[in-house]
Amino acid sequence: MAATPLLPPPPAPPTADSAEHADSAEQEASASSAPTDQQAAIEDLFGGSRTGHEIEAAFEQDYAGRRVEWTGEVENSRSYRSDHDFGDVPGTKTTVRLGSIGSSRLMSNRIKAVVDLLVDTDLAREDEIQFSGTLLRVDRFTRTLFVRDADLHPCNDETPGRWVHRAWGFTGWR
Repeated sequence: MAATPLLPPPPAPPTADSAEHADSAEQEASASSAPTDQQAAIEDLFGGSRTGHEIEAAFEQDYAGRRVEWTGEVENSRSYRSDHDFGDVPGTKTTVRLGSIGSSRLMSNRIKAVVDLLVDTDLAREDEIQFSGTLLRVDRFTRTLFVRDADLHPCNDETPGRWVHRAWGFTGWR
């Protein structure tokens, strides 16, 4: 008669302590160590010798869905009723220069953000703005980051500027 192989004992049922530990371990694993500081994020994504695919992969892994608060200079701004990037809810699509990194003859070293603001937000070219919003995607070819559901904030206490509070829907001067 052949010997019956020994089976390992069944796993112990999870306890409240082990479930809490597993949840906290998952949260720690999902929490990204990628910087949300503007220049540090630019350097992390576009610095060095990352290929376009590596930029997209790093963005998806470390930045997509993260909330940021950045500043920049308005290049252009226009209202829309429906938009390919931000959907069917009306808003204002604003391109902002965030900074630059490195130097290249083959491609621009400027980094931009396309920011989704409230409809009829009134901004002019060269306005310096501070905004907060959620990172949506990156365009590796144009070195552009897309930021959805953004709010404008005063740049600092000494410089008056325009601001918008999305929750209140109020646009005005500070």
